[in-house]
Amino acid sequence: MSGGARLVMAVDCSTTAAKAVIHDEAGQVVAQAARPLHTLQPRPAWHEQDAEQWSTATQGAIAEAVGTLVDPGRVRAMCITHQRESFVCLDGSGRALRPAILWLSAPFLCALSSRPAQPGPQPWPGNSWAGVRPLRVAHLRLRRGAA
Repeated sequence: MSGGARLVMAVDCSTTAAKAVIHDEAGQVVAQAARPLHTLQPRPAWHEQDAEQWSTATQGAIAEAVGTLVDPGRVRAMCITHQRESFVCLDGSGRALRPAILWLSAPFLCALSSRPAQPGPQPWPGNSWAGVRPLRVAHLRLRRGAA
């Protein structure tokens, strides 16, 4: 186990960028990095992203932030957040079938507003949750000096 003050890393993969910010025990930022995310707009009010860039950008931001530390072993915890209700359809091998649909896309917002207010999974009118598989989170490997 590494000595010295413990650090916490906050990771946010938002709509516009993947960011990694490392804080010390006093809450001061000791390292940070960001990678932009590119949004496609194939038609008006549609917003999509290549889901692979979520992983690539997040890994890049983490690697850069951790790479600036003298002792990366001081990072003892990580908090990860992602952008709202965006989703990606995967095949049986976990590969994206199409670009991810972002939370701010008009068709997605319309579908959400038509959902019943009851808790738990409910089918959308004319659609079914049958066959919907949970999104697998990519394992992020922290390696000193990895980019």
